[in-house]
Amino acid sequence: MQVLKLLGLVLWCAVAWARPEGAMTGHPWVNRAQTEIEDGRFDEALVSLRVDLKTPLDRAWHGYLEGCALIGKEQKSDAQTKLEVARTELLTLGDDAAANRLLSRVERKLGYLERERGDYAASRTRHYIALDLAQRFGSAEEEHDCLISIDVDCWHMQEWPESERVLRQSVEAATQITDAVARVRAQATSANNLAGTLAELRNFEEAQEQAQAALIAWTEWEQMTGDASEFRIGWAHYTLADVYLKWAATIEDHLESSNKKGMAKYELIVMRALAQEAQRPQSDFDAIDRRFPECE
Repeated sequence: MQVLKLLGLVLWCAVAWARPEGAMTGHPWVNRAQTEIEDGRFDEALVSLRVDLKTPLDRAWHGYLEGCALIGKEQKSDAQTKLEVARTELLTLGDDAAANRLLSRVERKLGYLERERGDYAASRTRHYIALDLAQRFGSAEEEHDCLISIDVDCWHMQEWPESERVLRQSVEAATQITDAVARVRAQATSANNLAGTLAELRNFEEAQEQAQAALIAWTEWEQMTGDASEFRIGWAHYTLADVYLKWAATIEDHLESSNKKGMAKYELIVMRALAQEAQRPQSDFDAIDRRFPECE
């Protein structure tokens, strides 16, 4: 009997601590507004949010989604106000799992606004709070998103060892994402960012490996989704070129350095051809053309 009780306790704990998957959902108006925000239809989302609010969690969802829509409309001061209201509502709900999962997202958006103001240390602090909540209450995808946000803060602060640490965590988090499309996207993002950080740390061989892994993953992701609008494959070639150029700058042997520059030039040529095929904006061509002189 005691063994059965213990087994029952183990099974209960496994269920109680099962990690949520996929996107957070709520009332129909929550789901509708989320979709509209993801599609860039911010005014429509604000219309969808004209609803009666009855609970603190309803008010928190409302403030969070209004904040997201206002960020999309570049109304960042108003977005800050809405997100702070949502945060206050969520803090009243204590250990409620759904509330804390949403609180992670709110903290992440507030961190983004800190970063936009140029306060990268404050942004990183917010993002670590969001990470802690995501690890305890959120999905693997949400944990990954928080880790990438911290990495962006580290990039601005040039904190390369910390960037490497959180990116290696993000690689592990990405493998735990159950949705195949989301998992490949997360793996591609982690590999791409890790390549850049390792290049800054002069770990060029692994940086090259990670950049090539990102290129493969973004190619797979575009094939899975049919979505080439973000031009991820093109920018993966750019990352690989950047790794080669940084590598070349550290090599004293002229022939070996020229070889790395030639590899970088090839990646930029491929990117330029892809940009022409995709009819990318002139800013993409400008970014490519700025790097060609470094290849000589």
